[in-house]
Amino acid sequence: MAQRAARELDVVVWGATGFTGQLAAAYLATVARTAGVRWAIGGRNEGKLRKIVADLEAGKDTESLPEVIVCSIDDTKGLHAMAARTRVIASLAGPFSQMGTPILEACIAERCDYCDITGEVPWVKIQSDRLGPAAEANGVILSSCCGFDSLPSDLGTLYAVTKLREKFGPNVRIGKVTAYFDMMGSLSGGTLASGIAMENDPELHKMNQNPFLLGGAPEGGPRPDDADYKNYEQDPELGTWIAPFGMAMINTRIVRKSGTALQYGPDFQYREVAVAPSEKAAAKMAKPLPPASKRQAMVEAGRLPKQGDGPSKELRAKSWFRTRIKAEDATDPSRYVWVQVSGGDPGYTETAKMLSEAAICLAQQREVLPRTAGFLTPASSMGTALIERLQAAGIRFEAIPSPASSSSSKL
Repeated sequence: MAQRAARELDVVVWGATGFTGQLAAAYLATVARTAGVRWAIGGRNEGKLRKIVADLEAGKDTESLPEVIVCSIDDTKGLHAMAARTRVIASLAGPFSQMGTPILEACIAERCDYCDITGEVPWVKIQSDRLGPAAEANGVILSSCCGFDSLPSDLGTLYAVTKLREKFGPNVRIGKVTAYFDMMGSLSGGTLASGIAMENDPELHKMNQNPFLLGGAPEGGPRPDDADYKNYEQDPELGTWIAPFGMAMINTRIVRKSGTALQYGPDFQYREVAVAPSEKAAAKMAKPLPPASKRQAMVEAGRLPKQGDGPSKELRAKSWFRTRIKAEDATDPSRYVWVQVSGGDPGYTETAKMLSEAAICLAQQREVLPRTAGFLTPASSMGTALIERLQAAGIRFEAIPSPASSSSSKL
């Protein structure tokens, strides 16, 4: 295998023919030359890959075109050859429990770093246990959940913890951290497909109910706020209604794993909720999802998005997200900070940007990363370096004096 410094490529976008994969390719095409990134797109359908290149070539903002790598997920030799040529593979091909594992194995064998946009926490747990030691032994970073699931939560919490320590000193005891999400955007067909696949597998579904599936359980056992939030109520902090957040069962597990790796401390606890515009909306958001069979029927009837589908450019341009996070001193709740993470269309445009910047971060900034090997979270693998990249790319991380100090209009 080639040494990292001698690789022909910096980044391969795997699964580039899907909707979000095409957005990732479009994003890299506009930044790769300036960033000094040598890149390629990969997948099994050569015709679709070539069309992406042709579309990029016709784009007015394109500054760099990718190489095309044709390979299927069951072509072990081809996957290893691809991984041996590049420093990083950024994967968007899911459901990951069905299609993701061979890429991980190739990356470990060929000492190629990896990031993805999965939200399949049970798959992350299984592969972390199975492949994490080998990744660590080979000096490979495997970093999952590098899209809207779970970068705003994971890096936002790291940012809040950092601000709390800056304000009250490095020895402050990190206590409750609460994230409040509000957004306007479309449900991702890929996320929907992954959720259906997990629910249809009894073992994965059972695993997904564990708030500490990836670690971070307190020594004294779970606390009331550690449970997944399923209620709805008027929140005294914001003065608005809150309800369960659909991505919380993904994000909370990732953040708790980061809390252990980055030593947030024994008092750290994390919860996230959705901000609702009214009591009626909050009550509706608190209702359980329809069973997987019904959701699948709705997909087939065109009432929910299919995997690979996505909203129009015009609709994405109107979409946005905002995450306001409060981090408290465990010994004195009157000592706290508020931070905010915000950006554009969360499920598609910003997810493509987040994954692309994570891949560039792994390819170019390894020497400043907090960890250099293992199956890691975004915060524990890339940390502040990735926050700074995302800020430069237009995703805002900022301290705010109070949750009322920012507008809920498009950000």
